[in-house]
Amino acid sequence: MSPTLLLIGRVAFAVGCFGILTSGVSFLLALIGGLRFRSKPNDQGSYAPPVSILKPLHGKEMGLEENLESLFTLNHPEFELIFCARSLTDPGILCAQEVARRFPSIPARFFASGEPLWQNPKTFSMSLLVEAAKHEVILFSDSDVRVSPTYLHDILQPLADPHVGLVTCTFLNCFERVALASPNLSPSKTLNIALPPFLRNPPIRAAAARVMSICL
Repeated sequence: MSPTLLLIGRVAFAVGCFGILTSGVSFLLALIGGLRFRSKPNDQGSYAPPVSILKPLHGKEMGLEENLESLFTLNHPEFELIFCARSLTDPGILCAQEVARRFPSIPARFFASGEPLWQNPKTFSMSLLVEAAKHEVILFSDSDVRVSPTYLHDILQPLADPHVGLVTCTFLNCFERVALASPNLSPSKTLNIALPPFLRNPPIRAAAARVMSICL
């Protein structure tokens, strides 16, 4: 082997080792950060200002009713829900109105933006929602987001610090929610499992259900 090829091989090997080392360090730091994040308790304060939750809608997507219902069942002293779509006959708005009728004690308002004046219809709707908000603290939430009852409490606590003006959070992205009913479970214990695309095939789904029935 010529000296030039040997040198190139050594350089490539060194670069590869460096890449593996830096990737390993990055993974380790991410792992440490994740463990530290998970170790922090959610109940870190009692900051609970009134909140305006802004929800732009467009059509009735899968799971929308359940997603909206999770907002109406939030455990928070004072909040309002404001929905906006291009038309008040939009299926998403009609779904939100239907859910709102089940929770008459929760303030909810509905707006029609009409045809957007901007290239991005969603941001146009959001601008109208901001103008309609009654409270100083506002929260943007996409239509495909489903939250836990303590969501507002958990996400608001950093805002108790006067140096913090914006808070965001991570979320779990579910490709498809499939009900896996096991013969060993009663209907009230049917499991909702988030499956990736490769598990959407019916035979694989059936096999997954059998596995769940064995495990449970």
